[in-house]
Amino acid sequence: MVYNATCLFMRYLFFVLSMLLGLNLSAGHIMGGEMFYQYLGNNQYQITVRQFLQTGDIAGTAFAAADPYINIIIYDGSGNNLIQTLTISQGNLVTFSNNKEDPCTGAQFDIIEAQAVDFVETVTLPPIAGGYLLTYFRCCRKDDMTNMMADQGYGIEVFIPDETIAPENNLPVFSNVPPTFICVGDSFKYDQHATDLDGDQLVYSICETKVAGDPYTAIYFDPAFDVTPASHTFYSNAIWNPGYSAADPLGNGSVSIDPSTGEISGYADAVGKFVISICVSEYRNGVLLNTVIRDFLVVATEDCPDFTAGELSTGANFYPDVCGNRATFENNSRNATHYFWDFGVEEDEADTSVAKEPVYSYRESGVYTVTFVAFDSISDCSDTIIATVDIEMPDASFTFSGICKDDPITFVNSSNSADNSALSSIEYYFGDGDSTGKINPNQTVAHTYPKSGVWNVAIIAYDTACGIDTAFQAILVPQTALADFSLSKEVGYPEEAIDITNNSMHYQSLDWDFGGIQMTGDLQGELDLGLESGTYEFILTANDANPDCTTRDTVIYKVSNAGFAVPNAFSPNGDGKNDYFRVLATDVIDYYLVIYNRWGEKVFDSNDPSETWDGKYKGKYVQPGMYPYECTAKNADTGTPFDVFKGSILVIR
Repeated sequence: MVYNATCLFMRYLFFVLSMLLGLNLSAGHIMGGEMFYQYLGNNQYQITVRQFLQTGDIAGTAFAAADPYINIIIYDGSGNNLIQTLTISQGNLVTFSNNKEDPCTGAQFDIIEAQAVDFVETVTLPPIAGGYLLTYFRCCRKDDMTNMMADQGYGIEVFIPDETIAPENNLPVFSNVPPTFICVGDSFKYDQHATDLDGDQLVYSICETKVAGDPYTAIYFDPAFDVTPASHTFYSNAIWNPGYSAADPLGNGSVSIDPSTGEISGYADAVGKFVISICVSEYRNGVLLNTVIRDFLVVATEDCPDFTAGELSTGANFYPDVCGNRATFENNSRNATHYFWDFGVEEDEADTSVAKEPVYSYRESGVYTVTFVAFDSISDCSDTIIATVDIEMPDASFTFSGICKDDPITFVNSSNSADNSALSSIEYYFGDGDSTGKINPNQTVAHTYPKSGVWNVAIIAYDTACGIDTAFQAILVPQTALADFSLSKEVGYPEEAIDITNNSMHYQSLDWDFGGIQMTGDLQGELDLGLESGTYEFILTANDANPDCTTRDTVIYKVSNAGFAVPNAFSPNGDGKNDYFRVLATDVIDYYLVIYNRWGEKVFDSNDPSETWDGKYKGKYVQPGMYPYECTAKNADTGTPFDVFKGSILVIR
């Protein structure tokens, strides 16, 4: 392996210093890891790097302890500008393994004991354009991996999105530890789902494994050795041995992951040590916010016993498929012929099953201790697993306001999600055949009932862990005041009485406003208001025992001033007095005036009531005398025609 001379010298110098200081350089025990963060408020993020380390095996081999500290390098979102380097001390350590021993034969799996080591720190990161890029790198992975080139570094990174895209974001967190081994010749399934505090959509995939530096030149960046780069330039895809790839880490095309549930499955057909990387991508409103990578090393072994009750799902920690109150139990036992399950409900004597893979519906949220026994038909030897199942369901509820008939009632969701999830949607059933379908939990809904009565309303709350809860309330919609009146006609004439029809119901009292004229009581029939020409707003208020249910009805009434008059003489002699003939018309339409001479010739006509006749015909004044006319028009307010005006005009000279 050839290193850059300067880099080699720096590594050698650090090696000497570390021997003097007692630091741990060996990282051959690294089996993978992941990074995530949680938003705490006030621009503070709790950042967690979780390393998976091999700490021992069945032969009693001891491996190096976890690092006492790590460095996280923080850049701006472009990766071009270094913000800070964050040093984090070692935190919580949890030992895990999915090994088992067959109590009947004494056979034992090739045990791989591992630790999940958390490095947790809180950092303040004010919003900046483009967000932040968080990176962590480490040298080196195990040097005897089957599917990857030896001595490659380890790298992970995540983003804190720009606040304009996803303010106060939380990353998805994997719920279960990764597997440490699989049995050659057997298929496997492991639950690798994640949860997201923001309720974002999560999509799972098999993805590229990342390393620190350039695996082709064997020059790697490691914050423990090198100066922190000013820009993000040291992140590469891993180099796979022939016959393997990120999409095919076991080399047989069997590994896949359910994009919706995060369940990874496949089978091993050869022994070896294999790195597998899975990604969970976080989407909000169809926009990709982040992709969290978990990579881990799994050992494929032939040293598996012929019989075991095995793991019910993933590892000895027992993770059934839980959907709300319903738990589906997966049985991975081998060479067993009959089974017994006790689902841990103390008050229910019927909480048992002899099915191979039962489904049990719990009635309440809680932590239940489940006992599973698998029996061998030949020796009747049995193996037992006892584990806990955490049942979390949302608590559905709602409030409402406004109980007046014909007015919308407002419904507000007050449901609470289960502790391990967030509300994903709600659904209302209003009891009158109408419903909302699934909607956003924060959406306020208004609904109007067709009539008074008692309506049984239901809300269904759904959470991101597929939990469901339903709540009911009976809502009384009373008969409330209804203001309703009409007029025999909407246009009248000055001093003309109006004719009222009052259809109001369920009121305590009635108040009338006739364009400023106030009256009370049940008014019906003709009413003389002495109105002059103009437009009036008539308002009826029906008062209810509940002031919030008082209603009003409004009618617009117009007193028309339409009409016209025809003068009977004029003198077109040029003296400036009464020289023009004009019809006096107001608020008319479809107007037409025609004037004839005594021989029946049309001497003047017009469709414009403002147009005048100057007494001329063909450019010359007509002779004095009588000139017959006819005038027609319609009322502009009602569209009804006036009577035809006929008569004669006296022309005086």
